[in-house]
Amino acid sequence: MAVKSQYQADIKRIAQVLNVEEAELHYLNSLSAQDRDTLYRQVEASVSGEQSPLWPALAKSVRFFPNRLCAKITQEAFGPYIAAQMTSHLDTKTAIGIGKHFSTHFLAEVFLHVEAAKASSLLAKWPMAHLNKAVLFLLAEQQFEQIGGLLEHLPKDRVLALVREIDSPQAVMKIADSVKQKSRLAEALIQLKDDVLARYIEAASDLGLWETALLMCSHLNTKQQNRIHGLALHFEWDDERVFTELAENLGISEQLSALFGLNVSDTPLPSLGRLLPLRGLRKKRPV
Repeated sequence: MAVKSQYQADIKRIAQVLNVEEAELHYLNSLSAQDRDTLYRQVEASVSGEQSPLWPALAKSVRFFPNRLCAKITQEAFGPYIAAQMTSHLDTKTAIGIGKHFSTHFLAEVFLHVEAAKASSLLAKWPMAHLNKAVLFLLAEQQFEQIGGLLEHLPKDRVLALVREIDSPQAVMKIADSVKQKSRLAEALIQLKDDVLARYIEAASDLGLWETALLMCSHLNTKQQNRIHGLALHFEWDDERVFTELAENLGISEQLSALFGLNVSDTPLPSLGRLLPLRGLRKKRPV
């Protein structure tokens, strides 16, 4: 389902840049996800290069109209791709003033084209109510990569707020899996309460996303890793061999020493040092 959703998102982005119907691009279904992303970037670069002189002019023109009217014209006449291009040429106050009148659907599609790294200062000030709705819309369509691209460039407090709004460890772990720089998510998730973090341990097991979980833990300090270590004591693990091997393959064994219980003063957790389960996990039964 997620693969199909990602294909639909890729086709939608390409169609919006080319200003064609999505049905006209059905022949692209044989391309891999990486090839579709490469194609999008090539098409976007070509179109943007040809039309780049238009974006500053369009951005300048909107200043003569009320924000609500600008939003209406942008949605009905320009579309999400042009809206994303214009945004980079607007000051933060004007961009937010117009954007807050976009429908949730349209704003979510604008985010499909926004280069989050360049728009990080704007995203840091965007009203959280609008940002929450757009992210939840993308989540409903399982656009984990697009959400990940946004979270990767948001301040930690905003990432935490969005995680709490999503309230699904499975969904957040899928988002984390698509994020290249996982430190921002790790710093946000460690702020959650113990019972919620335990749900993330279960989600990592259910989805088989231990590489993602380990990479996030490698960004935590000793005290924070000790906390995860303590939570893991409440679970029994079916397999005790693969975890450290995975950490070694990733080259992060040393960074995870506290997680493995190597510098924990109380009872060590031998099984956590070889944690990756082949058949899942289960809570320990009370004695």
